[in-house]
Amino acid sequence: MRKLRLALVIVGAMVLLGGIGLYVKLAPGTLPGGAGEAGAAASVDPATIKNDVEWRQNATMSVCEQADGGWRAAGSINNPESGAKDVTVVVTFTNDKATVLDRAQTTVTVDAGGEADWEVNAPVSDDGVNCVLRGVSAA
Repeated sequence: MRKLRLALVIVGAMVLLGGIGLYVKLAPGTLPGGAGEAGAAASVDPATIKNDVEWRQNATMSVCEQADGGWRAAGSINNPESGAKDVTVVVTFTNDKATVLDRAQTTVTVDAGGEADWEVNAPVSDDGVNCVLRGVSAA
């Protein structure tokens, strides 16, 4: 009987922990999507977003619009340095109450002294979405 109770406690704990794991996966900041490709919706953990003030000053976001399958944000970034840089841009898509609907990121290579365009997309179906340039950093 003790072994049966112990087995039930272990199974119950596994179910509980599995439910917590599912909640953590679906909690804000771990949004659906695939990462890595330029312009692809990304699962971006807000705790990992880097925002370098100097690189942020070199970035612009000139587009925030509804697009096929969701919303699109786009802009450009300048590289004032003497070597090429891989620059990561993170955009947060929010509603009018500042609730995060999705995040997307892309990495573009910017030549020394040059400028590169960037674009991200998010599968958000809401109207009235705001695009927030959340982080810009160079590797």
